[in-house]
Amino acid sequence: MNSKKKSVKKVLFYLALGFIFLIFAGITIVLIWASNGYEAEYEVRSYIEDEGNPDERTGLSFGSGDETTGVIVYPGGRVDHKAYSYLAYRLSEEGYFVYVPRMPLDLPVLNMNRAGAVMEKYPQVDNWYVAGHSLGGAMGAYYTANHPETVEGMIFLASYPGNDLTESGVPVLSVYGGLDGVSTPEEIMERDDRLPEETTYVEIPDGNHANFGWYGAQRGDLESPLTPQEQQDIVAEEIARWIEGR
Repeated sequence: MNSKKKSVKKVLFYLALGFIFLIFAGITIVLIWASNGYEAEYEVRSYIEDEGNPDERTGLSFGSGDETTGVIVYPGGRVDHKAYSYLAYRLSEEGYFVYVPRMPLDLPVLNMNRAGAVMEKYPQVDNWYVAGHSLGGAMGAYYTANHPETVEGMIFLASYPGNDLTESGVPVLSVYGGLDGVSTPEEIMERDDRLPEETTYVEIPDGNHANFGWYGAQRGDLESPLTPQEQQDIVAEEIARWIEGR
């Protein structure tokens, strides 16, 4: 009888040991995968030094601090938040306070409610818009759906929601590239049933996925004749036109 109990305990011990090993192996794989993401390219870093207010623990802010309208830009998955510095700078030139949060492991899915903390940190801003690139847009949409009273508008950049925003009461702008090989125009339009009927769609015919940030080519994407700066100039102008036209 005692030998049977010992055998059972030994089996349970090795099962527990194997389970712990699998957990650590899984964590290691995720960390390696996340660390091999997309870094901001050298050209965009000058906008952080010259225009942005960096806080490596939290994110980047652009603007004078006196603006009453703000835009929070969720980065794409596994993309360095600094890669969106030029877009943030351009939006600040349009007259908005802009904040690009740094996400844990560069994965917005790990802090989808980050917009709330940003809003609390900058109470001088009366009207907030949540924008997001790729996975960042989907995560921003989750925040917007759960806190519609705090969001003046949702802006998707080469992105679409995983949840339903049709009854949220929040206006939506969707900007996408005609040469996007990651979030294709077809995929974006197939999800239009998750957005309000009044959603504004803007296609940049020569735009692709990676040019919404400034981090180089992205696997699976198509080549664009536009530079990141050229595409983001268009994006900033379209966002400003939409906000001012509301």
